[in-house]
Amino acid sequence: MNEKIKNIVSVSSMAAVVFAATYIHIPIFIGTNTMVHLGNAACLLASFLLGPIKGGLSAGIGSFLFDILNPLFIMSSPFTFLFKFIMAFACGYFKNAFKFLKEETLINLISSFLASVIYTLLHLFKGFAVNRSILGMTLESTIVLLCRSTIISGINTVVSLTVATVLTVVLKKLKF
Repeated sequence: MNEKIKNIVSVSSMAAVVFAATYIHIPIFIGTNTMVHLGNAACLLASFLLGPIKGGLSAGIGSFLFDILNPLFIMSSPFTFLFKFIMAFACGYFKNAFKFLKEETLINLISSFLASVIYTLLHLFKGFAVNRSILGMTLESTIVLLCRSTIISGINTVVSLTVATVLTVVLKKLKF
């Protein structure tokens, strides 16, 4: 198969997985709309399977599509594309950087944890900027909402690390 076609098919297929995985969620309203979901796990999995660039594109595109089709998240869809791309790219980058550890499961756990921390920091920074600058919330209210959001992000991180690492091991055994 032509390499360009193979790349398009692999990126679009994983974007569809990210999109579908994001629908597997538990909505939570904590003053803003958020959710615990499997989308981040699929973003990390895309990076493990496709590498930083193609995994990042899959993560960004799939998450962006979920957001633009959901009225609750449509306004944040450009940020979602960028932040999910950065998360998956960072995961793939760290995976390559930590190859010297030789233990793939450990490398995947460290890489996905660091990438999830970067994503969480980006998400919190955006939340702070929106709440303070655009919505005009007080500093105290903003901090309360960001603390709640940090808890949800922590839950998403644990779920994502676990699911992506286990699926990677399973898919590697299946020679995917």
